[in-house]
Amino acid sequence: MNVDTDISIDVIDLLESCDISEILEIIDWLKAERHIARNAYPITISDNNPDDLEFDRLLSEAIGNRFKLTSEDKLLIKEALQKYQF
Repeated sequence: MNVDTDISIDVIDLLESCDISEILEIIDWLKAERHIARNAYPITISDNNPDDLEFDRLLSEAIGNRFKLTSEDKLLIKEALQKYQF
């Protein structure tokens, strides 16, 4: 017997109930299904260090907003990253 059932799930509630490993699985799935670029939104897990969390947040925002940066801003970031060979 086949039964079709629609289930309504609030996406925010679902994501808020996930732990970090489940969130990473979701991101991997989104990348595999090409909903987001494979190299988009790198995830760095910082263990409750507020400085790391803020830095990670800022880098993630910069990835999606590069067009807002000036040429000088981009050069400064590029030089800093190349200095440490990231």
